[in-house]
Amino acid sequence: MESFLASVAELNNPDQRAFLYSDLDRQKIDNPDGYKEAVAFWTRLLTRACQRGLLSTTTAHAASANTDSSEDTSDKANRPLADMPSALTIDRRVLALRLVFRGDTPMGLDAVLDDMLRAGVLVPSDDYFAPPLRRWAKWLASRLLPQGIAARGPAAVLVDTAAAQEAASRLVAAHGARVTCPLTDNIMSVDEFRRTYCAALVPDAGNSAPRYAAMSAIDAHVLLKHLADTRHAATSAQLVAHHHPLLASAAAHGARATDLVKFATAGSPLGIAEADFATYQVV
Repeated sequence: MESFLASVAELNNPDQRAFLYSDLDRQKIDNPDGYKEAVAFWTRLLTRACQRGLLSTTTAHAASANTDSSEDTSDKANRPLADMPSALTIDRRVLALRLVFRGDTPMGLDAVLDDMLRAGVLVPSDDYFAPPLRRWAKWLASRLLPQGIAARGPAAVLVDTAAAQEAASRLVAAHGARVTCPLTDNIMSVDEFRRTYCAALVPDAGNSAPRYAAMSAIDAHVLLKHLADTRHAATSAQLVAHHHPLLASAAAHGARATDLVKFATAGSPLGIAEADFATYQVV
C-alpha cells in the first residue's frame, strides 16, 4: 500500500495531502468546490486501490491452502480454493488505517464514503446481494433521505459497483472468445470460474497490473450476482441460496466445487437443470 500511495502525485504534495487528509465535513460549506474535487479524488483512488486488492475483505478461514500431498484427489477437487484479496469490495472498518501515508491519517473518509453510497458508486454488500427491486428502493431512499445511511449505522463491507460492472464486461467478452462448444464450454464449476476469469478483475495496465491465481470467493459472488441480474449467466440453487457469503463461516457459505455456473446460450433457457449437472459430470 505504501508504494501505491507514493505513486499518487497529489499525495506527494504536502499541501494537497494536508487538504485531502483533513476533516472534509467542514469543507462542504466552507469550500464546496474543493470538497467535490476531494470526493472525485478519493473515488478514483479507492477504486484503483480496490482493484489491486489493497482494501481487501478476504475471508479469514482460507488464508493458506492445504497442501497435504496425501489428500485424496476427489477431496482436493471439492475443497474451496484458498481465498484471495478482494478486488471488488472495500472493508470500511480498516480503510483509514490502510491509507495512512507518511504519518498522516485521512480524517474525512466517512463523508466521502457516504457521498459515494448516496451516488450508488458503492453499495453495502447486504444491499448488493438483495433482489434488484429492493436494492433500487434502498438507493432511492438514501437519495431522498440523506440521514438514512447514518441512522442504520455504517455498513462494514462495500461493493464497488463500477469496478464490478467493468469486470463483468471484461469477463463476458473473455468467455465469448473462449467458447468453441457451447454445450460444454458454457458450464463450469465455481472454482473453475474463479480460476478461469480472475484476469477480468482489473483493467489491463501492463506490468503494473496485479496478477491473481484465482478471484476471491466474495468477488466470485459479486460477479455471479451481476451476471445473473443481467441474464448473462445462472448459478445452481445452492449458490443462489448463499445470500451473503460474509455473514457466516466460509466453510458453509464459500463457493464450492459442486456449485455450477452456466453462461447464457442463444436459443436456450437460462437456468441450470439436472441435465447440466450430468453434462458437467461427463465432461
